[in-house]
Amino acid sequence: MKKMVSVLLVIALLFTLFGCGGADGAVSPMDDFEMSGIVSNDAPMVTAPEERGAESNQDTEQAPAAACYDTSGSFVSVSISDELAQTSAGDGTVLFYVQRQIPKVFASGAPEVSDIINRQIGNYIQLRDNDISGWEADALDFYNAFSTEDDYEFYGWSCYTSVTSYRLDPSYVSLVFYESVYLGGAHPSNTQSALNFDANSGALLTLADVFKADRKEDLIALVLDKINTTYGNNPDFALFEDYEDVVRDHLQTIPS
Repeated sequence: MKKMVSVLLVIALLFTLFGCGGADGAVSPMDDFEMSGIVSNDAPMVTAPEERGAESNQDTEQAPAAACYDTSGSFVSVSISDELAQTSAGDGTVLFYVQRQIPKVFASGAPEVSDIINRQIGNYIQLRDNDISGWEADALDFYNAFSTEDDYEFYGWSCYTSVTSYRLDPSYVSLVFYESVYLGGAHPSNTQSALNFDANSGALLTLADVFKADRKEDLIALVLDKINTTYGNNPDFALFEDYEDVVRDHLQTIPS
């Protein structure tokens, strides 16, 4: 689990930091990027918005190719609402507790883009709702199976979610969801999920949309270097022997 979380964290942060470039509407060519003898000043690792074909994101909702809205004069913001909910057994025992943040994006000059982005955020939240419904049912089954035993204490399962915006401007909207789920056991499971949007169309961006295909090996090297720098010499954090393969597997969405 530590291996997966560390890999996903590095990829998410690289995507939000490098994939979403300057505030002037052009993707940053990472002028200051140097690593393992590779200098990217003359060969950007990321794909500029105008280079992305209309065929991108065929599996995600987006505005039609012709519907690219001018958000250059927009003020892009996000509001966060808090949501609390719990499921209890007949005797009042709390079975499952939910505390989460729900983001809503607002682009002052392009309400159409706001609607497209917020619908996709809603789709993501609906997927999490489906998981929560299953966990609530499992918590009830678990409680019913063991509540009659002597000295049994059920501490309740839970799901906590917070949201951080890494980028809010007329070019890109980048949100990261931090989730901690406890389903019994010694500790919760922690994950991070990034949603990155083109602020001019509302399209949900993938790694393949942002990074150039011929720079995939450079990106893999960058991720591995970050993992080794962050965790390689940490005596409290062990990497599995196949962690490099895990990184490559997660970056296969970028076509060669």
